[in-house]
Amino acid sequence: MALLHKVSLHIHHQVLDVIPSLLSLTALIWPHGSNTWFLGHTPLIHHLCPLLSSCVFCALSQLWHILFIHLAARIWSCVQ
Repeated sequence: MALLHKVSLHIHHQVLDVIPSLLSLTALIWPHGSNTWFLGHTPLIHHLCPLLSSCVFCALSQLWHILFIHLAARIWSCVQ
């Protein structure tokens, strides 16, 4: 991820370790208590990566928001 090229290796690995859990149903990660990525909601990862700067956190949230919407559109187009 080009977004993480300016962070320490430790934080880089923390963020990469969190990615697989993004599609889980964990209430600790999702603001509404359930996985709603298909609505464009972004997960709450700040408590999982506490050393993540607010700038990088905001950029990741925006990126994931856009990617989740694209994924939902792609899945929907396959269903049609």
